Amino acid sequence: MSEEFSKRFAQDEATCGGVGQSEGWSLECDLQLLEITPAATLVVDTFGQIFRANQRAFELLKPSGNILLGTALRDYLLADSAEAFKHFFARLRESEGVQTCEMRLKTGANDVLQVLMQAKVVPKDGGQLLVFTLNDITEWRSADPESILIEERLRHSQKMEALGRLSAGVVHDFNNILTIITGYSRIVLDELEGSPERQHLQKIAHASGRAADLVSKMLLFARGEESGCERVLNLNDRVIAFEDLFKSLVSDEIRLEALLEPNLANIRADANQIDQVLMNLAMNARDAMDGSGVLSFETSVRFIGSDRPRHLAHLTPGQYVELRVCDTGCGMTPEDAERAFRPFFSTKGVGHGTGLGLATVRSIMHECGGEVELTTAPREGSCFALLFPAADSSIDNFSESLGFVMNMECEGTHIFVVNENPEVRELIVYVMEKQGYCVTQSCPTEALDKAQQAASPFTMVVIDRNLPKPLSRELLGGLRGLHPSIKTLFLSSQRTPSIFELGSAELQKPFTSHELCYAVQDLLNT
Repeated sequence: MSEEFSKRFAQDEATCGGVGQSEGWSLECDLQLLEITPAATLVVDTFGQIFRANQRAFELLKPSGNILLGTALRDYLLADSAEAFKHFFARLRESEGVQTCEMRLKTGANDVLQVLMQAKVVPKDGGQLLVFTLNDITEWRSADPESILIEERLRHSQKMEALGRLSAGVVHDFNNILTIITGYSRIVLDELEGSPERQHLQKIAHASGRAADLVSKMLLFARGEESGCERVLNLNDRVIAFEDLFKSLVSDEIRLEALLEPNLANIRADANQIDQVLMNLAMNARDAMDGSGVLSFETSVRFIGSDRPRHLAHLTPGQYVELRVCDTGCGMTPEDAERAFRPFFSTKGVGHGTGLGLATVRSIMHECGGEVELTTAPREGSCFALLFPAADSSIDNFSESLGFVMNMECEGTHIFVVNENPEVRELIVYVMEKQGYCVTQSCPTEALDKAQQAASPFTMVVIDRNLPKPLSRELLGGLRGLHPSIKTLFLSSQRTPSIFELGSAELQKPFTSHELCYAVQDLLNT
């Protein structure tokens, strides 16, 4: 460590008022760690203020007056990168992994740089710090003829992320509406058993179910949510269900063919992620066929042995379920096929794709413990073979008979329903009381007062996960203080990591009365 750099660090430390010292950081230790890093490295607080940097960062950013600490990282951004950095910074604070993007910076010497920025959140003394590395790729990008295309795809990806944030806000309200339609449709269907009018209500229930699936897919595609609901399923069922959706997106000139193995083994996966894989492959096939051709789906069972090829060496030997998705489109050259699964690579023009579709397909397949193989040639179409490990268990399901749930002993069970939507509350109360449960309902702001006045202890609270976090923490903490053994059923509009403490579970909206009863009974039995 140079003496000049140490003096400059001390000068900056004094200038910014000792930023970061309250975090208990060791100046000498930090400088030694930062200086062995070859990239320009910055340690930033959650407001974007820089309070640690190595000498390479000073050399790269050339701060005015040689003062870097205490300044904000956003001060070095060019105007055309400010909005992208805002989204990147927000995504970074919400993530536990490394985030990567490209930004254009302006140094203190007025040089314009293209940098590859990578960052990660690091927990520190109960709070968070953000560690950034900056690599100057200005010369490399200027020499790369595809650089402009990559930048445009990055911007398009950021727009999709913004769309995902907007979708997340709409989904909650829309799912509340669908919950009411779906829930009461199921109730009336049970009451109209044998009635000729029942078929009309079945169509309403079916349409609301399709709307719920569409909302789920919109959120999944826009936000790229990770798997949150793995279950045993059959690929044939997913292909058949997907066929209707795809037909509505293409012209009649594209013919769909399906050759499905009748004795197909089951797999364990997230149904929504399987739908995303099918959607990505089908949309690519549609574009490759330019409006006309044949798209085929074929399922079969395939055994992967110890003599498997190198590209399948990471797979565990055993039985796999194979789904082949093939088109009669333009195909790919060997060079394009080699790069097909790389993020942001695309053979489409700017504005016609993010270049993330096939990268997402491979990521999902790896998450399932499987792999995807590509066979293609120019003017001979493309064929993607998806390999899923076979599951030993049968398809996850539950009884559609409400009478099955009614066999549950309900005496002494007191359920507290907390929801800001009175119509959703009324639906849940109706279904629970019909089962024989004692039910109390409340809006969130009055819930603790009602809990204190309750004549008998609450066995379970059914509460919306979308409540503001401070209110949710206060409410759940107060309920557990009053009723230590209370169980919690969260109602959620979005997929969340399935990590819950003992005595809690999650039910996705919209839900039917059967699904609600099943979730309540299942949680009570834990």
